[in-house]
Amino acid sequence: MSRSNQNNNNSGNANPCKYFIDWKNGSFMYYDKEAGKNVDLGDKITFLVLDQLTTIKGWHDASESGIWSNEVRDTRIEPLKIRAFKVKDDLLNGIYGEIKDKINSLGARYIRSMYVAMKVDGDTLELANLQLKGATLGEWTSFFNDNKNEIYDAAVEVKGSDERKKGSTKFKVPVFALKKVSEDTNETAKLLDTTLQEHLSGYLLGQHFEARKQVADKVLNEVVEDDLPF
Repeated sequence: MSRSNQNNNNSGNANPCKYFIDWKNGSFMYYDKEAGKNVDLGDKITFLVLDQLTTIKGWHDASESGIWSNEVRDTRIEPLKIRAFKVKDDLLNGIYGEIKDKINSLGARYIRSMYVAMKVDGDTLELANLQLKGATLGEWTSFFNDNKNEIYDAAVEVKGSDERKKGSTKFKVPVFALKKVSEDTNETAKLLDTTLQEHLSGYLLGQHFEARKQVADKVLNEVVEDDLPF
């Protein structure tokens, strides 16, 4: 779901997000390529949700490189292509539920790739991507399910962090709350979402055609093999 229409036509342009933000050690952070360092945003941010997809990320010990995948909207029907930066071929390819255990054994994790409008560096709303995993994703999922009827008409405020403990491990999770916003702010977010959907519609459509091609190729190969006289 999105603030604006998801069915826009698209030219297949590059991802329009400038900021890709993770939750690490009780703070939101993004990597500034120009400065060559992480920028700490603290544990209090406000954002407007535009859209939510799923991806896979992690670390591949065998090749000593990062694991990544395509983004999908529905993990039940859209295949994930799991790759490592230093490996030529796919590590895994399939529906999440069918390859979940293999993903975990690779050292990779399920990531919620959430596109948002927020003020990152200044007073202007910009497109950003929040990447949530583990306990943080669990907190977000509970919050979203409790507020899904209002979340696309309001902003989400992270009011700080809450310390949790699992066994001997202590960790922090963000504390989410809804926040009212002006109509002007909502309209600005919708305009940003239109730009985002122009990218995503083409991106996801391209994956759809690739997935159909793979199925067609598989069926064709099976037909050809069945026709062999031996």
